[in-house]
Amino acid sequence: MNLRTATIGTTTVMLIGTVVAPYILLQVGVFQPHGFAEDIGFATGLWMFSGSPLLVSLVLALKLKYDPSTVVLLVSTIAYGAWYIMVCYASFDGYLGILVLYAVGILSLPVMIPAWVSAGFMEWKAKSNTRPGTAAPG
Repeated sequence: MNLRTATIGTTTVMLIGTVVAPYILLQVGVFQPHGFAEDIGFATGLWMFSGSPLLVSLVLALKLKYDPSTVVLLVSTIAYGAWYIMVCYASFDGYLGILVLYAVGILSLPVMIPAWVSAGFMEWKAKSNTRPGTAAPG
């Protein structure tokens, strides 16, 4: 298995996890005291904020082929997954946890945006450094 496949697989699994986690929290009853227990739209809204950075990483992983840029995406995806799990554990304390779940995607952007830019820059640099007549990476 190459790094690109590992990055795409890891990002896809974490993206599915961010979709499933709010629904599990609804079923466990975390949001019941606040009247959100039956609201599927609420869980979908959580995903729109918390899953979107992984969706961007997945699109980049599908487009970028150079190994160093793929490593940056893989590391940032794993770091985001750890951040998301930490926030899910923090969400068990009422409204504060709900607000943090909404903001998890936004709060990760100071780390994710530089990771995306550096991965794109590495890919661009690798493609611009190839000599005429040689194959580009990927």
